[in-house]
Amino acid sequence: MSKQKITKILALILFSLFISLYIYTSAPDVHDGDSGEIAAAINEFGLAHPTGFPFYMLIGKSISLLGGHNIARTVNFLSSFFISVSVVLLFFVLRNFNIRLGAALMSATIFGLGKSVWYHAGVVAVYPISIFFVTLLLLIFSRFYKDNKNRYIYWYVFVWGLSFGTHSLMVTLLFPFAIMVWWNWVKLRKVQFILSILTLFLGPFLQYIYLPIAYTRNTLVTFGSLNTLKDFLHYITQRDYAFKIGARGISDIFPFLKVAISTLIGEYGFWFFLVSIIGVVVVFKKELKIFTILTAILLANFVMMFFYGSGGDLIFLYRYLYPSYIIMAIYIALGASWLSEKLSRRPSCILLFRLVLVVGLIFTFRTNLAYDNLRKNYIIPDLSSNIFKTVKKNSILVVDGDSVTGPLWYFQSIGQGGDVIIVNASMLVLDWYVANMNKRYPEIINLGLTNINDSNVAIRRDKRLLSLIEKNLADHNIYIAVYFSNNLIQAKKFELFPTGILYQVFPEDNLNMAQALEDSDWYWNNYVMRDVKKSKNYSFQVNAITEYYVIMLNNLGSFYFKNNQPQQALKYFEQAITVDPFNVLTNNNLKIIKKYIQEQS
Repeated sequence: MSKQKITKILALILFSLFISLYIYTSAPDVHDGDSGEIAAAINEFGLAHPTGFPFYMLIGKSISLLGGHNIARTVNFLSSFFISVSVVLLFFVLRNFNIRLGAALMSATIFGLGKSVWYHAGVVAVYPISIFFVTLLLLIFSRFYKDNKNRYIYWYVFVWGLSFGTHSLMVTLLFPFAIMVWWNWVKLRKVQFILSILTLFLGPFLQYIYLPIAYTRNTLVTFGSLNTLKDFLHYITQRDYAFKIGARGISDIFPFLKVAISTLIGEYGFWFFLVSIIGVVVVFKKELKIFTILTAILLANFVMMFFYGSGGDLIFLYRYLYPSYIIMAIYIALGASWLSEKLSRRPSCILLFRLVLVVGLIFTFRTNLAYDNLRKNYIIPDLSSNIFKTVKKNSILVVDGDSVTGPLWYFQSIGQGGDVIIVNASMLVLDWYVANMNKRYPEIINLGLTNINDSNVAIRRDKRLLSLIEKNLADHNIYIAVYFSNNLIQAKKFELFPTGILYQVFPEDNLNMAQALEDSDWYWNNYVMRDVKKSKNYSFQVNAITEYYVIMLNNLGSFYFKNNQPQQALKYFEQAITVDPFNVLTNNNLKIIKKYIQEQS
């Protein structure tokens, strides 16, 4: 059997194994991060946050039509498909670089088992299709490197243009294109070539017509204002996030590199990180051109992420390093291939080396499985369900956080809680958000909010929120979820009470404490809380949800204690400790209430 046929059979096996693994471990519904927002935007043909991801939206909508009621689950499978294909494409890239079959197979496998790569293979996100485009572009480049035919340049630039409809990080793939043109510049120095390249690159940008169309629909998910060409350019260049651009300084370089490198090490494990370092040295000595291109992509990824973001964004850095994960996988293959070649004359050594690689793969699989197996993780959809269970009809619900707001939008888009008006507290500072909400709810959201300003963003947000509450409290029940502010707590015009997992806003001196406690107790007894517990195997955002449960349980327990119901207070403090046994506030409250009960007995 020819090597080419063996390669194709192994590629088919790779795809089959990974698509099965990813589907099995994928989330059962919406999950953390932008998952809910993106799923809602796909379902409603809405306008997601910049840059809008038009290509992904169109693909996602097409696939979602096949999935029945659980659209998020269907799009989770789409993520599984794109990452599975990416594993195969990387395998072909490695073979085109003349890397040994075993090393190529091992490296493609370790890439597919990567912590962040695997995680995003099971959730609604734009990153899987971006990973697909990175590996596809590298495949085209590797074919050019192997055959040196100009047609690959044309294919590359077309696919590259198309990829910008998924994520702005695709700009890091400039370097292979520049190298291809540079190598063949003498042959290509023609007006016809330049015009063809511009046409092929800019043609796919017609997909951005989707954005103004989606904007005019003014769905639940409508980010930005696209009334003019200036607005459009403002949107696609992410000017609303301009405060993040260049926010880091020289003093932030070391902390950034520390997190970035530890993220790379954590993706595949320390052993494979060492093998990748060997690969870097090998390709530097043997294939300086390949080293230049691969390292340029990796460094561009690092530089882009350093200059885009602030200190608090480092916890989300893992999402944006996928070009580096792919480059690292290539370096792992180069390192493993070189080591195999050097050890091939020593049977005992090569056998030991292969055994170490297999053990490393098994270790990476077991370690990452605990984190990436989302198949029974219902924490975020259950939170949305519990929230809708708590709010009364025609209420105003003030929320904050991507992992809370997005899923609520999604469930509303499929028909749940449709009579609830969801207001994102942090977005109230944006005039376009106020304008878009005014179009949807003119009686609730007044354009006059845009006249309330302050140089301090937090103060401006709270002033606008207080104004909104004052305007609507007489006619609507108002609830607040996952949003805490001293300005609200200290407001004299109303009272806040922990009704279930929400704060309910009551007019001043209008709170019936006995009834409020009884209602809240009923809600907690009827909530669905599957596996709500803090865990090292949950993402930061999922653990933030578990901590929110702890806060609200403690708040309710405190109200019971203040109202001379210590046994009820003990019940909620004990429930909080089951969610997070090491929470300091809960443990202190338990000590106090147990001591009080003991003294009273």
